Amino acid sequence: MNTRVLGLLALVLGSFAATASAQTGACCLMSGGVLQCVQTTHSNCAAHGGTFQGSGTACHSNTCVPPANGACCLPNHTCVQTTHTGCASHGGVFDGAGSSCAAACPPPPATGACCVGTTCSVRTHAECGHLGGVYHGDHTACTATTCQPPALTGACCIIGGGVAACHQLDAAACAAHGGTFSGAGTSCAHVQCVPPAPHTGACCINDHCFLMTAADCHAHSGAYGGDGSDCQHTHCGEPRGGVGCTADFNGDGDIGTDQDIEAFFACLGGTCCQTCFARGSDFNGDGDYGTDQDIESFFRVLGGGNC
Repeated sequence: MNTRVLGLLALVLGSFAATASAQTGACCLMSGGVLQCVQTTHSNCAAHGGTFQGSGTACHSNTCVPPANGACCLPNHTCVQTTHTGCASHGGVFDGAGSSCAAACPPPPATGACCVGTTCSVRTHAECGHLGGVYHGDHTACTATTCQPPALTGACCIIGGGVAACHQLDAAACAAHGGTFSGAGTSCAHVQCVPPAPHTGACCINDHCFLMTAADCHAHSGAYGGDGSDCQHTHCGEPRGGVGCTADFNGDGDIGTDQDIEAFFACLGGTCCQTCFARGSDFNGDGDYGTDQDIESFFRVLGGGNC
C-alpha cells in the first residue's frame, strides 16, 4: 500500500473518531445519593435523569458540582433547606443559595371577605382587587348577607322637639326612627320636611274662650281645656252647678269622686278636660293658677266646705 492510500485512510479514521467524540459528552447524574459524571450520549444521559453538559465535554473533578442549597419558604409558611429546583417543585419561594432558615418565613397575608357581585369568597386584599371585587376588611368572614346589595335609601323626615329634619336612610331605618319615608331614590335635596302644626285647644281667659296652644294659654294665665278642645263646647263662665266652687271638677255630674281629683291634678299639670271646672287650676278664683291656695281650696270643697 503506497503512502497516499495510507494518508487517506488515516484521514477517514480520524474523521470517524472526531464524529463519535462530538456525539458524547459529560453527563451529571445521581447514583446512590452521590452526584457522578459519566461520558455518554445526550439521549442516554436524559434517559437516566442526568444533566448533559454538552457534546464533546469531558468529565473533570469539577464538572458535576452539586447545586447549592438555600432557604425555601413553602406554601404552608414553613422553611426547609433545599435547592432552587427542589424549592420550585414544592411551590416554595427560594431565598437564594446559601441562605438560612434561621430567619422565619414571613407571615401569610391577611385575608377577608371579598364580594364579586353577590358571590363571596375569602381572599387577600390584593387577590380581591385582581378579581375586581369589594374587600370587606382583614379577618372578615363570608355570611349569608355579606354580599347582598345595599338597601335603597331615600329622604326620611324625622320630627323631634318640634323640628323637622331630613336624613338619607333606607325604609327600615326610617321607620325605626319614627320618620316618614318619601320613597327609595328620593333625596333630601328635593324633599321639604314640614314640622306638624302645634296642638291647640280652648283657653278660658277672664271668662272668655280663645283657641290657642297650651303654652300660649298658660302665658296669658288662662285655663287650657286640652289639645283638640274647642270654644263651642267649652264654658268659660261660672262653674256648672252654680256660682263659686264645685267638687264636680270634671263636670260629669258626680261630685267629689276620684275622677274629679284626677281631673283637678291633670289641670294643675296644664291639661284641663273640655268639661272641667271653667277656671281650671285657678280653683279659688284669685287670679293665680295652680297655687297651694288652689289645692287647699279644692280639698276644702271636697270636704264640704267653701272655696
